[in-house]
Amino acid sequence: MEPNLNKFLHVLVRDVLSRSDGTYTIEAKRRDHRHLTALRDLGYVAGIELTDSAFRNFFATFETIDCPASVQKWVNDLGACVTWKRAAGLILRQLGEDSGVTRGEYVFIRDGANLHTWFHELGHVVFDRINPDHVAMLESEVKRHYRVRSASELEGGTAHPVTNTQCHPTEGIYLTMNGRHHGLDHSGKDAITDEMWAIMFGTYCSGLDLKAGVRVVVEKIVSSLSASIR
Repeated sequence: MEPNLNKFLHVLVRDVLSRSDGTYTIEAKRRDHRHLTALRDLGYVAGIELTDSAFRNFFATFETIDCPASVQKWVNDLGACVTWKRAAGLILRQLGEDSGVTRGEYVFIRDGANLHTWFHELGHVVFDRINPDHVAMLESEVKRHYRVRSASELEGGTAHPVTNTQCHPTEGIYLTMNGRHHGLDHSGKDAITDEMWAIMFGTYCSGLDLKAGVRVVVEKIVSSLSASIR
């Protein structure tokens, strides 16, 4: 693709990522740009919306990094399709207090992120492959063994994922386990079970304490995912 086209495409992607409305709609001020016809022909724009290809093109420009060996073993065992990227620029700014974020098959990791973060994001990558019945079982067990509350109901602060210092949680729904409050709805109300699974999977893979009932379901899910690639 011509450099000018690529540059304009990335401007459009940054516009969308900078918003919080969850849509792929191109900003009105850019809809008459001369490059849009070419981007439509290339499959990066459909109507007035960006396609998934547009985001993959943008994400591919970030530096690819290797994950820890222990994480790679899980990637292989689960047959996960993932490309690890160093969080920088707009993506790093949007992380806020988080250490990683998953965008399709791309996972962006902040420098210095702990092992739990790598496993947590890997959990997001494989979530869509989990049997819905197993997801329901996991949600039931998690709510039976751990407290799920709103921010206003929490006692004390939560540990910052990078500095580990105490900070007050923002509004939202939280799951409390092992003395920490984990946000469940920062990716939207419809992603709560996805987040719940990622937290449990990250905890399990990191060798941290997990209630027996929850551990049984996590291991059932892991076994099912592994079997699906054989």
